[in-house]
Amino acid sequence: MKGLNIVAAVTMAGVSSVFALLAEIEDRYELATASLGRIAGSAFLSALITQLSFARRAIVVAADGNQGELLGTFYAAYLSGSVFGPPVAGALTELSDVPMPFLVLGLCTAASLVSVARLQIPAAQEPAAEVDKRVLSRLVRSPKVVAAILVVMSFRYSIGVFEPLWAPYLDDLGASTTLITLSLTGFALPMLVVARPAGRLSDRFGPRLTSLPSAAAIGAMTAAPSSTGSAPDRRGSSPAS
Repeated sequence: MKGLNIVAAVTMAGVSSVFALLAEIEDRYELATASLGRIAGSAFLSALITQLSFARRAIVVAADGNQGELLGTFYAAYLSGSVFGPPVAGALTELSDVPMPFLVLGLCTAASLVSVARLQIPAAQEPAAEVDKRVLSRLVRSPKVVAAILVVMSFRYSIGVFEPLWAPYLDDLGASTTLITLSLTGFALPMLVVARPAGRLSDRFGPRLTSLPSAAAIGAMTAAPSSTGSAPDRRGSSPAS
């Protein structure tokens, strides 16, 4: 599973560099704010595909009573890319130009695939009876499954709102590229620290008791910045007198 962790880390380093350099991309190519959202969305989608394509299936199939810990370890590796990706991207931008970090991290992502070239995913044990084709429709009607989806959505929504806006917002306040990239590292670092212990807690106490308090805390912290005052107006219009 180490190969999967390497691919996840390097891929997320490239994805996080997109978020970290959104302000530089906006200034360099004179993009509208809506275009920045599309760029951020495509970056997030690529990371999601990496997770869902085969990584999580491999972990779930190979887990032996410690699925939560293995998923936590994988997610920690995934988040480590968010920790070292932005400062690396910022340094390369300062040394060269905006395209350089994407070139370097793109090559690193391609090279990381060597670590999973010989990875063999164990086949899942299928029941002798024919698999019910309607199992997915039954799952999405299960209150437990719906609750789990809502918890994940609440967490992902907070990140999806924060990451596309953070770099342009700090840039409007006069922050340097280095400061912006380091702030994104600070955002990801606590998640990296708690990912594996959270997986162990999930194995021990169950996902419900582990996830609900976390989701409540995330909701409160996401809403907290709204009380700090208004952000700079990015629409290009001056307020009415």
